[in-house]
Amino acid sequence: MTGDSATTGAEPMNPELHFTAGTVADYRSRRLDPMQILALHDHAEVCAACRELLMAGTASVRTVEHLGEQEAVDYVAGKVLNPALEEHLAQCAECRLVVDDLRSFEAELERPAVPKRPYWHFAAAAAVLFTAGAAAWVMRPHQTGPVLVSSLQDGAGIVGLTAAGEVTGVEGLTDSTTQLMRAALQSGRLPAGPAIAAGAAGTLRTAQPVVSEFRVLSPRDTREFSDRPVFRWTPLPGAASYEVVVFDADLNEVARSGKITGTEWQPVQPLPRQRALQWQVATEHNGRRMVTSRPPEPVPMFEIIPAETAQSIAAARAAAHPSHLALALLYAQAGLRTEEKAEVGILTAQNPHSPVVEELNKNLASNR
Repeated sequence: MTGDSATTGAEPMNPELHFTAGTVADYRSRRLDPMQILALHDHAEVCAACRELLMAGTASVRTVEHLGEQEAVDYVAGKVLNPALEEHLAQCAECRLVVDDLRSFEAELERPAVPKRPYWHFAAAAAVLFTAGAAAWVMRPHQTGPVLVSSLQDGAGIVGLTAAGEVTGVEGLTDSTTQLMRAALQSGRLPAGPAIAAGAAGTLRTAQPVVSEFRVLSPRDTREFSDRPVFRWTPLPGAASYEVVVFDADLNEVARSGKITGTEWQPVQPLPRQRALQWQVATEHNGRRMVTSRPPEPVPMFEIIPAETAQSIAAARAAAHPSHLALALLYAQAGLRTEEKAEVGILTAQNPHSPVVEELNKNLASNR
C-alpha cells in the first residue's frame, strides 16, 4: 500500500504494506472491491498506526433529526429497541439507506467463507457511510429500490423522481401538486404565478403634503395569503397617532383603522379577495395632515389570493412532514413571492450543490 498513487479497484492489495493517503481515500469513497476491503482490515487489525489513520476523520455527521453513526451501528447490531427510532426509519429514506448498507456489510461478515471480523470493522464501515454522506448513496448502483434520476433533501427526507416519472419521498399531495413537483425535479422550473390585478385609472383623493421619511413598508406590490394582512409603515417623528385607509381600484373605501398609536395595523374584518387594493397612512404633524403617498407618486397596491388557493396551501403547511419543495411551488403558483423565496432558501441550505435547487434560485428572479 505504499507509493504515491491511490489504490484503485483493479489493483491487488498487499496486506503487509502500510496505508497511503490515497488508499484511505479510496476506502472512504468506496472505490475498493470487497477483497481489498478485507485485506485492508486484516492489516489494520495488526497495525495500530494504520488503524488510527483509517479511523481518523471519520467522525459521524449527524443532525438533530437523523440517526447518528453509533445509533445506526447499535440498531443494526440489535442493541437498541426504540419505537421513536423505528418511526423515524419508516419516514426517512436517508437513514434507511445507511441502515440497509450496514446490514449488508454485517451479512458479509457473517458468511462462513469470510472469517469473523472484530467489531471495529463494522464501526469503521458505519463511519465511512456517514462521512461520505448518505445523500450520495441514493443513486448507488447496488440499490434495490427504483433508480432516481433527480433527487434533493427536503426536510427530514429525500424527494426524488424515478426514470418512470414517479415522485417519491412525499405523501398526501394532490395530483396537481405532484405534477408541479415532477416538473420542478425535471427542469428546476417554478410556476410563474399571476401578477397583481391592474387597478382602475385614478389616484387617491388627497392633496395633503408628504415627507420621504414617512412611507409604507408592507404590503407593497405583493399578493397576500391572509385576508387580514398586517399593514406596516415607518414612524413620523412628532406624530401622535396614525390612520390607515384601504381603497379598491375604483377608490371606494374598503377599510379604515381609526386613530392608532403604533406603526402597524391588522383589520378585524377580512378584506375582499381577488381585487386590486391600495392603501395609505395619514397623521397629524405640527398641525398639518400628512400622508404616506400622493400623486404622482405610485400608491402601494396588493391583492389577496383566492380562498381555494389559500386552503390548498394551508393543507400543505399542516402536513405531518411539510415538503419545502411543494410549498415553494404552491407559493410560486399563487404569486406569493416572499414565501416562495423563503422556502427555496431552506432547500438551498439543505442542498448547497444541487443543480435542481440552483435552477430554482435562477427562476426566482425571472418570476418577479
